[in-house]
Parts: sequence; structure tokens; C-alpha cells
Amino acid sequence: MRWNKNSVKRILENVKYTGDAIYPMIVSTDVFQTANGKRIEKAGEKTELTSAAVYFKEICVCGQCGTRYKRINTWGSREKWMCASGCKTSRYIDDRGLEQAVLHAINAVITKPEHLKTTTYSTYKPTKDVLREENELLRLLEQPRISFAAASNSILHCATLRFDCCEYDRREMTAALQEAVVAFPIKDELNVDFVKRFIRQIKIYPNGKLTVVFFNGAEITAIGGTDDGSCITETGHKD
Repeated sequence: MRWNKNSVKRILENVKYTGDAIYPMIVSTDVFQTANGKRIEKAGEKTELTSAAVYFKEICVCGQCGTRYKRINTWGSREKWMCASGCKTSRYIDDRGLEQAVLHAINAVITKPEHLKTTTYSTYKPTKDVLREENELLRLLEQPRISFAAASNSILHCATLRFDCCEYDRREMTAALQEAVVAFPIKDELNVDFVKRFIRQIKIYPNGKLTVVFFNGAEITAIGGTDDGSCITETGHKD
């Protein structure tokens, strides 16, 4: 048998050595549990993720480059959240710190739902790609024999490009969001259902600032920056 850390790990975690109906006891249960406790502590094995941490992996992004944030284990069993592209932050963020920051933002909007106000209104500004596609569609429709497949693809592509150029008036969405959040009490622990229902994204910046983006586009500073719970909209205006 070749000895390495994996073979030793398999032996240390094999509960059969404590004895059962078939195998004799080689070590006591207390010794087995103590050895495995030290093994886990030193090996930095992954701790069991909370439901919040699982969902955060889907919505946490780097505020600098936009890359998804990842959760790693380092320094024993302690976890750390960091940009998958390697952007550095001045603040160490673990599961508890992240959950508390999001909880801070949630309580801020429950206490003062007016922080959810945004100033984005409906506009349409076609880009060069939109104008180019519209001209291509017109040329296609002027042909004596029109290909239905080509025309339908061009129409759908043109509509997609137009959609991407639109900014929307979010006042109705904001009003509905404000009405919904005030129905919740101030929380001592993070409610994952609340996060899934109202929060679109969590941005973490190199200077340690963390903002929570709600579905209407309002951003609440949770840690770093001006940690006063004030609202920062997508246009950068502070309400």
C-alpha cells in the first residue's frame, strides 16, 4: 500500500475502526471523533453551506469587473468570498459577514422604504447596431422573393437590439416593492426567501464596499463607503 494524505484520510474517517457487529474495535469512539475533528480543522475541509451561501453564489459579482464571486476555503476551515478573476478587496468577507451585510440592507429598506426610490425613466436611444439591423431588414423586405426564415430571424434580432437600448420607468415596480417590503418585520437573521424575492444582485468592490441591488435597480450600501443605508440608483444619484 502506498502511503499518502488521501490513504491516511480514508483510514482516519473510516468509522469501522470503532467496531461493529462484524469488525472488532481498534480505537474508541472518543479517540476517533477527536482525531477527525483535528483532521477537519487542519485540512480546511469545506464547511456545510447555508441556504443563503448557496444562493449568494448565484448573485454575488465583482463591482469592478462584473465577474461572479466565488467561495473558497482558506486558513483552516474558514471560508472566504473573492472575485473569480482575481480582483483584490480590502475587506475579508466570509459567510457571516456577507449575510450580516445583506441583512443590514434589508432592514434599511424595511425601516425606510423610500430608499428604494429610483430616478430612471423610459428612454429609447438606438445604437449603431440597431440602425444597421433596421436597414438590413428594410433591404430584405424590398426583395421580390422574401425568405420567411431570413425575414423572421432579422425581425427578432432587430427587436432584441431595440429592447436592449431601452431604459424603463420603474416607478410602478418601485411602488409595488415598497409596499411589499414594509409588510416584513425588522429581522435578526437573514431570510433567504426575502433575498430571492426582492434582491437581484450583490456587488462587492475592491475598496470593501458592498451594495445590494434590488429588482427595481435601487442599490443600498451595506458595508464600506457611506454605511448609512442610503439609496444609490443606477444613475449614481443619491436620494
